[in-house]
Amino acid sequence: MKTCRKCGTFFNGNECPPCHKIRSAIYQKKNPEKSRLSSQRFRDSHPGLSKQKAAERRAKNPERVKEINDNWVKRNPEKALEKVIRWQKDNPRKVLEIRARHYAENREKALALAVKWHKEHPEAGRIANHNRRAREKKNGGRLSRGIVEKLFKLQRGKCACCGKPLGDKFHLDHKVPIALGGPNDDSNMQLLTQRCNAQKGSKDPIDFMRARGFLL
Repeated sequence: MKTCRKCGTFFNGNECPPCHKIRSAIYQKKNPEKSRLSSQRFRDSHPGLSKQKAAERRAKNPERVKEINDNWVKRNPEKALEKVIRWQKDNPRKVLEIRARHYAENREKALALAVKWHKEHPEAGRIANHNRRAREKKNGGRLSRGIVEKLFKLQRGKCACCGKPLGDKFHLDHKVPIALGGPNDDSNMQLLTQRCNAQKGSKDPIDFMRARGFLL
């Protein structure tokens, strides 16, 4: 056991750890590029040890780690988003587990947010409902996000069946119902008034229009 002449610390080995730490900090401050290269060489030559020490430091200082990560995200928002997207793509099962756990822990809040979102985005809500029902029926297909706006423009804001103005409470309808084997894709969609869609239901479109006197 030795005693440091500068700080009085007892230590084993060739150098006093506290004094060595101070000298290292001064050197790193004066020579940042050399220190970075030296650290990189050490990590490359001792990959397992570096990861172990890094894990130990993170475990001992979770608040500091969070602070560093938050600061990095603020400085690099685009890179942070890319990392998140890449991680979600590489870990789909973990993503589902995290979402399920979060929903279970925040069910009331999630439902309130869902209701608010549907009120603020009625068109997107209609599309999401159709995509969900298609998945449940294993029909396949997925509607694009801009299909409602596109159809509203193509139909000039009028119902595809009766020709009356659609208004704000129109329905997004499958021309050939999913129940009759119609696909859940953009080419099989139209906008109807609530009344027309309620009367059409899951009827064959040709039979429905004939019953209204539009087709022979």
